[in-house]
Amino acid sequence: MIETICRTFLWTGSNEFSRKALIAWGRICQPKATGGLNVINIKILNKAAVLKHLLALAMKKDALWIRWAHTYYIKNRHIEDIHTHKAEAWVVRKIIEAKDEVMKMRTDQHSITTIRESFVKQATMDRLTKFGIQVQVDCIFCGKAEETFDHLYFGCHSTNKLWERILKWLGHTRLIGDWNHELIWISSMAKKKECKAEMITAAFAMVVYCIWREKNSMRFNKGRYNIDEVCKEIAMHIHIQGRKKIKWRSGLDYVNKLP
Repeated sequence: MIETICRTFLWTGSNEFSRKALIAWGRICQPKATGGLNVINIKILNKAAVLKHLLALAMKKDALWIRWAHTYYIKNRHIEDIHTHKAEAWVVRKIIEAKDEVMKMRTDQHSITTIRESFVKQATMDRLTKFGIQVQVDCIFCGKAEETFDHLYFGCHSTNKLWERILKWLGHTRLIGDWNHELIWISSMAKKKECKAEMITAAFAMVVYCIWREKNSMRFNKGRYNIDEVCKEIAMHIHIQGRKKIKWRSGLDYVNKLP
């Protein structure tokens, strides 16, 4: 209801219900850097708040309401084994029911196919052609092959070289494979707790983003791709984020040069 009022006011300037919407609300809630207006998504905010309470309940944090919930509802049982009833307090019932969302997140997190499919749906040139849109299908980076998702990540020599260069900068030399191979490798790396593994995972996300951004810039805004500038940007991002993480500080000492 609150989201409906916000959406209606944005497009009509009134709080009276209306279905007028030029852009999907999910897009409006994205950051300005990705084309949105940075409006708070109330559904996601509420879900995050409920999950935070669920974590506190599971960790048995020292709070009066948590001790009360464990005494009258949980009673030494594991939260995953609890089935809620309508007779229970509404707030406690909603918090415990959030465990289903956590189980769903666990399943999706390890689904390589789901992750790949979400990326493949992006508008690469081969997909735009299938929709009947007349565009240049050659890769904007190398011009030697059709711009498909698999070519962009990391079949193209230019994008392959970027990821390889960032990895060497982080002290990790390896042969770069295709998207599926790299996704499986980075997924295993993300499970590790070491400083270096966390830095590599963050760098991979930045590389994927930069490749897509540079592709769009060159194709639609007549931009120019400069691998040195992109590497510098990624290095600065890692250092800026690393200053906020105590665990990263030792690792940052070994990457004090540009890639």
